Amino acid sequence: MKHDDQPAALAIDAVKDKDGGVYRCRVDFKRSPTRNSRVNLTIIIPPERLSVVDSNGVHIQHYILGPYSEGASLEIACIATGGKPTPRVTWWQENALLDDSWETLAERSVRNVLKIERLERKHLNTVFTCQASNNNIVAPISSAVTLDLNLSPLWVRLLGVNKPVSAGHSQEVRCESVGGRPAPLITWWKGSQMLANFTQETSIDGNRTVSTLHYTPTMDDSAALLKCRAASTASAQQPPLEDTWLLNVRHIPVVSLEMGGDGNARFVREGSDVSLECIVRANPWIYRVTWKHNGRLLYDNGYNNGVILNNQSLLIRNVSRSHAGYYSCTASNQEGDGDSDQFHLSVK
Repeated sequence: MKHDDQPAALAIDAVKDKDGGVYRCRVDFKRSPTRNSRVNLTIIIPPERLSVVDSNGVHIQHYILGPYSEGASLEIACIATGGKPTPRVTWWQENALLDDSWETLAERSVRNVLKIERLERKHLNTVFTCQASNNNIVAPISSAVTLDLNLSPLWVRLLGVNKPVSAGHSQEVRCESVGGRPAPLITWWKGSQMLANFTQETSIDGNRTVSTLHYTPTMDDSAALLKCRAASTASAQQPPLEDTWLLNVRHIPVVSLEMGGDGNARFVREGSDVSLECIVRANPWIYRVTWKHNGRLLYDNGYNNGVILNNQSLLIRNVSRSHAGYYSCTASNQEGDGDSDQFHLSVK
């Protein structure tokens, strides 16, 4: 009590809860009646601490929620301990109030449960802040947690243009997957065969993953499906996404030479007719077929010593011993020239 101050004052240092109550100031006068004044001192005790727990009552580690799966529900509770009067506990997202429904528990604690029925991609990295306050004098205490989500890829696509490729030449193909969290597993397939020679890189923010495949196509790969498949590494229930190319593999003509009809090259009688067929497998299709007899080019000028050329067919009328020897054909396309083996014709 400070009597010398004008007016006199009562000072309480380090106010405690027990200091609350009604105080009476009495002033006595020599010639006037005594006067009494009363004042009610209310002690406000701010809440002491906040705890954020999940639906199982487990404290949130490192202030990170999850990771949760996309589409799952979220339930977290904020518990304020201490405080007089009972604090008001609320949930906020930035400056938006999410939930102000709180309940009083035993042992001087208050709880507010935040519920989100279905988590969406937009909730990734959302910061939920719990505040507890029981006065307008001091700032509320708060605790913030950040939501982590597992997300399936939004899409997967093969980069570039699906162009024809040449058999036997090494190819590089890139595939991009966006939106997966954590980074998806990208695999490559040719039909039902899984390919192995590829690498995978993920951007710093984890949003984009690119896989690069190195492969050497063969002629048998033409019309096969090249597939890039991105699968979530967090949930086996999510079906993988795919993008496909129909391969168009070009190659040098593969050529073989056969005798037409039921003839036998070992028993060709002089005076008979003989036909030879140039069998070709090519992509793109051939634009020219040439024939040789004993290494000499045969020209398509109608009759040539009884030899008639008709693209992939060679017909010999009235075979003579001069027609005996080795025959071959060559087929040409934009990839190159393909030669048949030598076919030996014996005339008896």
